Amino acid sequence: LLNDGVAIVLFDTLQAHLGEGDEVFGDPETYKTMARDFVIVLGGSMAVAIGLGTGSVLFFWATYGRQVAVGEVATFFACALIPYYVAEIFGFSGIITILFMGFIMDYYVMGCRWHGHDVSHYNDDDEEAPQSDVPKDSAATLRFRDVMDGQGLMSPQCCKHVGFISHALASVTETIVFAYLGLFLFDDKVYSMMLDQVAVWSCIISRAVMVILLSALVNLAISWDLEMRLGRLARR
Repeated sequence: LLNDGVAIVLFDTLQAHLGEGDEVFGDPETYKTMARDFVIVLGGSMAVAIGLGTGSVLFFWATYGRQVAVGEVATFFACALIPYYVAEIFGFSGIITILFMGFIMDYYVMGCRWHGHDVSHYNDDDEEAPQSDVPKDSAATLRFRDVMDGQGLMSPQCCKHVGFISHALASVTETIVFAYLGLFLFDDKVYSMMLDQVAVWSCIISRAVMVILLSALVNLAISWDLEMRLGRLARR
């Protein structure tokens, strides 16, 4: 998703600056302007996500234990979608923003408290489930530094509902996207074999580089036990 988002930002930048004619390709100022705008859009999108994501985490921390499950789930999706429109208003990339917002909401709001636990058997009226619709920790005793440990600020019921809604929406939108791509083949366009080859090989090479690079970074983080070290640093 990050690769696709960056590709869309790069495409929009190229489309905005490259006009008709070959003279633009030899102008160094054009490349400088494109690089500057690309960095601004990418950095601005990430900044919007980090800013609003931090605000969302603080909101869930402030209302920890004071929301019902329905309101908590609705607030979660509202906080996740608002940054997209904010980024579009300021001319940034809503896709990059909502992507980074998803990272923040998943780790800090949903958290890993209930990861690895089967919460699908819980019902809202189940006596075995926490009756307050929140984890057993008291909202009054939840310290600010505990917010950054990745344990999450939502109950298992809310995590179950958020996961179900997210999977349902992802399935529907994925079907729409691929249906649109399939119908696009029948559009009356002039096809270019060279363009198709460049696009296909660019995707293959970029994905190969990203997989090798990201795999190396993940293995390095695992060998250094980076998650545990960051958790200890956040608790200090």
